[in-house]
Amino acid sequence: MNSDFTIHIPTLVVLSALIAVLAAIMLTANWRINRNVHGTHYFAITHWLWAFGLLLYIPRETWSPAISVVLANMLIILGTLTFLRGVCRYQKVRSAPLWLELIIVFLLFFGYYYWTFVENLIGTRVVMLSIYSSIVMIAAFLVLSPTLKKAGGVGFFVSFGIITHALFFVIQAFVSFFTPESSKGLFQGGGAAIVMLLEGTFYIFWSTLSFALLTSLELQRVLKNKANRDSLTKLLNRRAVFEISSSKIEKHELQTGCVLVLDLDHFKNINDEYGHLVGDKVLVHFSNLVSSLLPNDSIFGRTGGEEFIVLLGNTSLEDGKHTANKICESIRHSMIVVDDQDIKFTVSIGVANGILESASDLRDIINKADKAMYSAKENGRDRYEVLQMIRGASTVTPLFSSKKV
Repeated sequence: MNSDFTIHIPTLVVLSALIAVLAAIMLTANWRINRNVHGTHYFAITHWLWAFGLLLYIPRETWSPAISVVLANMLIILGTLTFLRGVCRYQKVRSAPLWLELIIVFLLFFGYYYWTFVENLIGTRVVMLSIYSSIVMIAAFLVLSPTLKKAGGVGFFVSFGIITHALFFVIQAFVSFFTPESSKGLFQGGGAAIVMLLEGTFYIFWSTLSFALLTSLELQRVLKNKANRDSLTKLLNRRAVFEISSSKIEKHELQTGCVLVLDLDHFKNINDEYGHLVGDKVLVHFSNLVSSLLPNDSIFGRTGGEEFIVLLGNTSLEDGKHTANKICESIRHSMIVVDDQDIKFTVSIGVANGILESASDLRDIINKADKAMYSAKENGRDRYEVLQMIRGASTVTPLFSSKKV
């Protein structure tokens, strides 16, 4: 009795193709549902190309090699290239130039045509495809790495799949290079063919789940961003300013800080005279202008109405005063034009600084800056003032106020 177990390779190809079609349908649905997530349509197209490539493998014994070998493999190559484009689009980074991609595709097409019809070298084709696929996987990992580092378990799962797939192709290229041509037929039932198809099927499962998880990560990021941002100015809201600042303090990224509390002068009059739409334009203009004047590592948010806050980390009081003065002068000399009317406005700023050892220290500095801002209002507006808490005393003493230009 023959106890040898054999796997019918054509059946395995059919199963792999059907799984690829199912994965393509699922990722198409994912794209249709989550159109706002960059890259989802590329992920769907990737699986359709892989699915059609595998389907063309099925009639390999009866169809022309031009279809079952060259076209089938070119579809898989295009799918892999589309996968990399999708990863770049997901990360919002520029992909390789189209002309370079076209050159790569042409060279691979020429290689498949030559080593199919001129010299029928299966091993050379496998080595060529394996090297190409491993390079694409490594490139995809490098592009995704900034996101994967922050993604915890999801990052590990996606990273493991990409690295494993790249390593498989490297090993496959090495083994194929040293394997005799007579044992390389896809339908000859060899162990290498079975391993290749099983790994490809595993990869389809992994990539489908990975793309879905990446989509979920992006949706979570978008939702968190919306929860942390003011809908009008797109600045951080009050809660996000305090959470981000507190987190930096806990990580000892901030040892000292200078807080600026900003409040637009007579903003209610602008709303009453020109309407709330114009008032919104003033707020957006103000936010953009102030953002352009701040260091890149500063924390800037809208705390409500016409009031804003800036945290300048590890900044001296003198630097904070300089920034406040620069903002006052820039706002004073700026304007927006609505219906041929020049609308000018000013801002009052309170400045305070101190040591940041805990979140309570930040609250104290914010309160001091807030009091300084009200002092600027009382002393004529269109100015900044600095207040500092005197140790051992319960009063706040004004130290400096700007002069109008």
